[in-house]
Amino acid sequence: MTAKLVVGLGNPEAKYHLNRHNFGFLALDQLAKQPGFDFSPWKEKKKFLGWWSLGAKEGNQMLLLKPSTYMNYSGKAVARAVVAYSLSPQQIVVVHDDLDLPFGKLSWQFDKGAAGHHGVESIIDSLGGRKDFYRLRLGIGKPPQGQTGEAYVLEDFSSRELRELPRITNEALDLLWGQFSSLVTSC
Repeated sequence: MTAKLVVGLGNPEAKYHLNRHNFGFLALDQLAKQPGFDFSPWKEKKKFLGWWSLGAKEGNQMLLLKPSTYMNYSGKAVARAVVAYSLSPQQIVVVHDDLDLPFGKLSWQFDKGAAGHHGVESIIDSLGGRKDFYRLRLGIGKPPQGQTGEAYVLEDFSSRELRELPRITNEALDLLWGQFSSLVTSC
């Protein structure tokens, strides 16, 4: 299979929709609507523990997954996809929020530790400790003085941040597609 799996991390309930921790879900929702891609409508697939969309651009297949397992158990959904589609870790791209990057900054990463991100930790665990998959980190910035990271990521984006999200997600998608195109030819 030449398709790649792109996993957006987030939490499934509507009350989490605009939380900072759902940046991965928001980016994948935007990706599924991009011109030039041909994605199927999102469908919940209980056997894969998430919502799926299959699409292609320029002949390259891409599976999108938004786990319904909650952030800290995202690896369960990824593990099922890996088995069902005989994927190697190098065929996986995980899109997630990151406290260590300023709001709006993007970073492409490969074969790195979770740096305290519980969703990424769960994926590493589900892959038997392997971390040789790709990550697109979406900066959300540090919490204000006196606030925990856990509380900060579960807050909605501020109104100023919400106005910036379309620009940031478009930049993220450009970066993702650029990297994805080169991954297709290298695997």
